[in-house]
Amino acid sequence: MSSPPPATIQTTAPILACETCDASTFTSRNQLFRHIKDCAVNMTYVADVEATVPTAETTDLYYYVTGGRLCGKTLGSVERYSFARNCWESVPSMLENRGSHGAVGVGTELFVLGGGGFRSNLATCEKFDVSAATWSQIAPMTTYRHALAVVYIPETKSIYCAGGWVNGFKCSPVPRRLLGATAHDGKLYVFGGNADDHDHENKQWYSNVVECFDPSTNTWSRKAPLPIAGPCSAVTIGKHIFVLLHGRSVVRYSPTDDTYVTMANLPLPEWYCFDADVAGTTIYALGGISKGVWSREFYAYDTIANTWARLPPMKKRR
Repeated sequence: MSSPPPATIQTTAPILACETCDASTFTSRNQLFRHIKDCAVNMTYVADVEATVPTAETTDLYYYVTGGRLCGKTLGSVERYSFARNCWESVPSMLENRGSHGAVGVGTELFVLGGGGFRSNLATCEKFDVSAATWSQIAPMTTYRHALAVVYIPETKSIYCAGGWVNGFKCSPVPRRLLGATAHDGKLYVFGGNADDHDHENKQWYSNVVECFDPSTNTWSRKAPLPIAGPCSAVTIGKHIFVLLHGRSVVRYSPTDDTYVTMANLPLPEWYCFDADVAGTTIYALGGISKGVWSREFYAYDTIANTWARLPPMKKRR
């Protein structure tokens, strides 16, 4: 008489889940542990912005896009996105066609500085009065340049210009272009960019250098380098700075701790030369080049949910 088969022991794999955010898509304990560390840091960010960053009022909020380039052609056209109506609207063109310039809003005025014109780089500047819907010339910069970064610091009531190309092949004394720059706590932070200085003995085309300028002492200081060198955009939200690494991902930088946390990937593949700005806790990015093709795309990045959403595209690629 044969003996009965041994009983089968049923086992259940442990559920790998984060008790903080309830995420449960992890395939290993190591993956879960890495997430728990990042999740704790993110909860600190969420608490900070909920306490210090007001909700963006969108009734009279617009995203202005000025000039740019399209297949080698320099543009002067301007359009703006209405957050209230969720559509793009035409705006009077600039006085001068320009691309790779700097632009920054101050109150109800939009300032446009430098850039590349039809034949050479520009030092000229102009401003747009939103209430009158008119452009006017203002004093030029002391250096003609394009691919520069432009930032307004409220504490000093001044606009700062950093980096850029001087004559099409040599960088300014600050050796970088296509850099990210933003104001935080009364200081100017600049991130990465393209070195592109053909006189550089080590031929280092991309920069991961991060610097901070303190207007009160008129001094620069070095900060922790970017995790990945190259062109980028930067915006400030509360106590943190978000750096969008062109062609790659988003990282969140803490000026207090001088550390980075990697966030989401960019929504488009090989996305470069796009513009980025912020309203409340949402970052907006648009235009540029994706996989070698000029883009009209417009995206919103929710920094709390760590997700991207597609918005209506611009009228013109740039």
